[in-house]
Amino acid sequence: MDLDRICHKVKSNSYETLQLLLDDITLMLDNACKFNEPDSKIYKDALILQRLALQTKLSLSEDDDSVPDVPGAVREILTSIFTSVYNHQDEEGRCFTDTMAELPELAEVNGEK
Repeated sequence: MDLDRICHKVKSNSYETLQLLLDDITLMLDNACKFNEPDSKIYKDALILQRLALQTKLSLSEDDDSVPDVPGAVREILTSIFTSVYNHQDEEGRCFTDTMAELPELAEVNGEK
């Protein structure tokens, strides 16, 4: 499971419940922990994102009397994860995304974009 697959499922309205979305996010983050060393940045970030996803789900499902807004909850969780990743800083206070802003919009490989 990866963010591209989750994004595709969100766009195609494949998630019928918030729990199904959370299951995929949890699987993706579990895989990040499984295939990286516990002292690595990826492992630690995956744990933080997993906790954030669970906290967001809990805050969205506190009102048990109403019908849940699954698309709204999906947007809320993905926005929360995106914001955390986008604003994440290294030990020197630099955002990792700052270097991505310097990348060209399209890269050419063998004359093709």
